Amino acid sequence: MTDQDSETKLSDVLDTIHLWEDAFEKSEEFARLSQAQQREARGITETFAQHSYEHLGESPEQWTPRSVRKICTEILPRKVSAEPAFFETIAPVLSEFFNFLERQGIFAKAQALARTAASSHQELVANSQDQSTWEPAKHFIMSARDAGVDFRNPEALDAFIETFNRQFWSCFRVADPASSSWRVIPSSELLNGKTAVG
Repeated sequence: MTDQDSETKLSDVLDTIHLWEDAFEKSEEFARLSQAQQREARGITETFAQHSYEHLGESPEQWTPRSVRKICTEILPRKVSAEPAFFETIAPVLSEFFNFLERQGIFAKAQALARTAASSHQELVANSQDQSTWEPAKHFIMSARDAGVDFRNPEALDAFIETFNRQFWSCFRVADPASSSWRVIPSSELLNGKTAVG
């Protein structure tokens, strides 16, 4: 599959999710969510669908309890840059979203996905705060947020990057799959990639 084909397929996946979200927001399942959970609901369902497709190659009709657990307990905590309160909302939102899909007959056996999402809650939240599992982009974003960096200010961002490189990259190394060795990741690689959700 070419990059263009993949982008087209992802667009189709998100179009489907948007239709489901519109209906979900009018449902009894959505009404059971807290206001904080309702505010985050669209972002959560879209982020889940995007990461499921990009990292597992799964469209919504291919979701399984196993893939739900992997996304919730491994991929989102490792890649998504957000405060703990956001991660507290993920499992409840996904659980009600899946319950809605089952009740509407949109996704057969979605209750199994709902149960998996609900049971993943504590592990998801704990893993999201385990810095040893974070990808470099998340380390950078979270460090910048903690330092109060204004991402709209290029000079402030450049100054932080310089400090971050000196203090962090000199000792942070990741495995290089091509050589099975370790290497320092330069800031240019980080900044050329996605930094918000990985």
